[in-house]
Amino acid sequence: MNRIVQRGVLVCMIATALLDPDTALARQAVDPQPVRTVPPAQRDGRRPLHDLGGAFVDFGRDFWLTLSAPVRMDRGDWLATAGVVAAGGVLFLVDEDIMRAALRNLDEPGFEQIDDVGTFLEPIGLMGKTNVYFGSAAIISWALGWERPNRMFTEILYSEWIAGMVRGATNRMVGRARPHNDLGSRHFAVNRGTSFPSGHASTVFQLAAVVSHHARSTPVSIVLYGLAGTVAWQRVTAETHWPSDVWLGAAYGWAVAQLVIRLHEDDALRVHPAVGPSGGIGLGFRYTF
Repeated sequence: MNRIVQRGVLVCMIATALLDPDTALARQAVDPQPVRTVPPAQRDGRRPLHDLGGAFVDFGRDFWLTLSAPVRMDRGDWLATAGVVAAGGVLFLVDEDIMRAALRNLDEPGFEQIDDVGTFLEPIGLMGKTNVYFGSAAIISWALGWERPNRMFTEILYSEWIAGMVRGATNRMVGRARPHNDLGSRHFAVNRGTSFPSGHASTVFQLAAVVSHHARSTPVSIVLYGLAGTVAWQRVTAETHWPSDVWLGAAYGWAVAQLVIRLHEDDALRVHPAVGPSGGIGLGFRYTF
């Protein structure tokens, strides 16, 4: 029954973004014109096969630019990264203490409810289960010509795929044992452990980052990140990840999502030749909201 309810909630969230183009997810921020619903095949000369090929090219570009992002980081980026890694290092030193405290207080008022919410939402952190919904939503919004929802679902998919590929390789290379293996927080063996980093934490914080960006609403962002936090907490109480795995996994997923969002926001700005009213030739700018 829980699985049916969970899938129902996910479908309802996606349907809200698709079927109500006047919500904050689809609202045009600068020029609030009605969302266009002309199929892309009839608009701007776009063709399904052409657009599919473009999607593969865009993903390859996003993947490469995400992997090479460190070479373009400025001083502020490096300081922020150092702060996140340092916090992860501190958590690593006290992983077992935090784990014991979390399990000891699991039945306490407040903690129990947080864990219940995280357990309910835990399947959302599984890419294999949610990608079919997000992929379907991306295709439907493309077919209907709803650019903003389409961009949101595309960013969710791209960020999850990029982070997932890198994370999968890291899991095996680091080889950290999970808490339930009873080997301790400092047991590492290549190709033996998959605790670091947390895939669930990475995925739910990517989802929160992308949807928050498009919702452009502080209350919505607070709720989304709060719900993502409950899943992160559940990964610890379920003894599937150490606290440092969750912290760095969430930070990594959020960072990848922000990079993908930035790349796609840049794509929304188009520069093209234009002829002015007096016949003069110049450049025109078009921004897709």
